[in-house]
Amino acid sequence: TYVDLAHALPHRVTGDKQNHPWVFLRREVDHGWYVDDRNPMMGFLSVDEASILHTLARALPECEALEIGCHRGWSTAHLAAAVKQLDVIDPVLADTAHFADVEQSLTSAGVRDKCALYGAVSPAKVHELIKERGRPWSFIFVDGDHEPDGPLWDAQTVANSAARDAIIVFHDLASPVVAEGLAYLRSIGWSC
Repeated sequence: TYVDLAHALPHRVTGDKQNHPWVFLRREVDHGWYVDDRNPMMGFLSVDEASILHTLARALPECEALEIGCHRGWSTAHLAAAVKQLDVIDPVLADTAHFADVEQSLTSAGVRDKCALYGAVSPAKVHELIKERGRPWSFIFVDGDHEPDGPLWDAQTVANSAARDAIIVFHDLASPVVAEGLAYLRSIGWSC
């Protein structure tokens, strides 16, 4: 079931995927590609992807989740609407204006109280939270650093902090750099 949270991100507009320079952007996929009008070079999950993310998280009752990379909070709102608690790590949250914008979006979506927002980098903050929490996450969404080794390091870190029956989801797997994270999980026995 899709939860319509478009109202929570008032700056979300249709982007120009045909002229975007990222070579791994799936231009051929027939769905709206959305961006924040203040940063039109970085896209959001599609409505379909957000719905899938929400539905997967709902499949785990009383789920505690981790999100690496939140951008403006679109995926965050969809995840938080489905889970008991969500830890969110993104270095952009260290900027007070960006933090306030994400916080406002989550408040508008009615999910702010479920989210712990950290303006920090992964995997360092993930390691710190693992020690603080003392328990694994049941759902992990990785959409952070897309530069070489970033997704791999995230995968290596979350593999050690996930519940045995956890769901780990990567965004932008069309990028070979991001796909390395998934390949790592497969190589250590995760069902992919």
